[in-house]
Amino acid sequence: NTYNECWGLVVNEREFAIIGSTAGTHFFDITDPYNSVEIGFVEGAYTGGGVIHRDYHDYQGYLYAVCDEGNSSTLQIIDISNLPDSINVVYDSNQLFSKAHNIFIDTATAKLYACASTNYAMDIYSLSDPINPILIHSYNDVGHVHDAYVRNDTAYLNCGNDGFRIVDFHYL
Repeated sequence: NTYNECWGLVVNEREFAIIGSTAGTHFFDITDPYNSVEIGFVEGAYTGGGVIHRDYHDYQGYLYAVCDEGNSSTLQIIDISNLPDSINVVYDSNQLFSKAHNIFIDTATAKLYACASTNYAMDIYSLSDPINPILIHSYNDVGHVHDAYVRNDTAYLNCGNDGFRIVDFHYL
């Protein structure tokens, strides 16, 4: 299980693949797929063979990275606005949560949804300031939120043994 997640995006008219591994986050320029090259790496706060799952989402020039294992996995926010020339970690802390299984960002409402976070089924953060997320709600009406898709505050949640849920978060 050396590699465990991938995310794709376009920055500055170039295509990039972000690959999670047991060591951290790898950045590849795949604009020319026959000549793909790793252009950067950010070490995870928790590393090693025990890392099974990292997850990524991007918003307004930042990549948000989480890990589901360890007690110091942190939320990492990485400035990717200058890819392929630079990658800068602008936030790396477990103050908000120490792990999350998946994340989703509702770009229409600037909210980050952290699934199966440290203490709750799902935490919701405002990204009105993209490098300083603010907790606005903890959802705990189910035992576990494995994954989420959210559009305009309507969340479609895979809740594992608790099934599929559709939740309206317009009140936040």
